[in-house]
Amino acid sequence: MSLDKYLALKKTHTLQGIQEYMRSDIEIDEKDVLYLMTSFRILIEQDYYNLRNSDFRTLWFLANWCLHNHKNREDYQDILDAPENEFIESNKVRTGKGQPALDESERKGFYLRYIVTDIMGLTKLREQIISIMNDNGIITDLIKDTKRDGLWAKFKRKLVERLVLTPYSIKDSSSFLEMLIIEKSSDMKEANPNTYIREITVFFKNGEHGQIAYLDGSES
Repeated sequence: MSLDKYLALKKTHTLQGIQEYMRSDIEIDEKDVLYLMTSFRILIEQDYYNLRNSDFRTLWFLANWCLHNHKNREDYQDILDAPENEFIESNKVRTGKGQPALDESERKGFYLRYIVTDIMGLTKLREQIISIMNDNGIITDLIKDTKRDGLWAKFKRKLVERLVLTPYSIKDSSSFLEMLIIEKSSDMKEANPNTYIREITVFFKNGEHGQIAYLDGSES
């Protein structure tokens, strides 16, 4: 069998697995999350060679993170450059207006907001999963079942649980970031025992760190 035929067969098998695997009546656990994120990563590797310019970098980033016990490879960590670029552009605008430049504490704020909203908010992750499924003609309950107790909510919670206490070290020496780590707070939302408060600690190369809490709920 030629390489092209083998890859085509592998893709067909991967797509069938995603299509048949996801049903609203299944209970999502860690192995299900790992299976799906591995499958999405296979599709990205096979179909989207120039990942740096692709629309699936958040999906790629989180797939790589959840599949390792300690993620420290440099592959496409440039997704974390966005807050630095925003900080630099904001300072250009401020200094151009004669205003004082933002300081280091405000620089940290750009990173904390970006990590919580753009990465761990998981909205972009869902958008990219929908996109890759649409590209391949897949319709599953994973993207249709968005109720608070639905399949997407279960998937989100199990994905975040997989990332808890799995450090993500930033290998790029030019990055302001050193490491990300997610912890589960002891606090629990009384109204919903399945909703936990997560704490993201972000370590910076200058020795400082920042911490922000967010609800791991069923929204988005």
